[in-house]
Amino acid sequence: MGQLIAYARTRGALGNRHIQAQPAAELDIPQAALIAGLFKAPTMYSPERHPDRAKERRDAVIDAMLKNGTITAEQAGAAEQTAIQ
Repeated sequence: MGQLIAYARTRGALGNRHIQAQPAAELDIPQAALIAGLFKAPTMYSPERHPDRAKERRDAVIDAMLKNGTITAEQAGAAEQTAIQ
């Protein structure tokens, strides 16, 4: 509860992208999965540097969420169809 994704500007995993402070509960499934996937290897799964790898990793996190019962198959399918932004 009350967890925030802090405002950040980084030239690392997210390049020059901005992440605005936002309660974690307000992230949609693709956003949450992308961020969670970055922890394993931020540079390797950078959506700016390696969008294909970032999508593969994000989709792996989505699959884990489905297997854990966190999301439904319908939600997983829709999330995996979302483009990396």
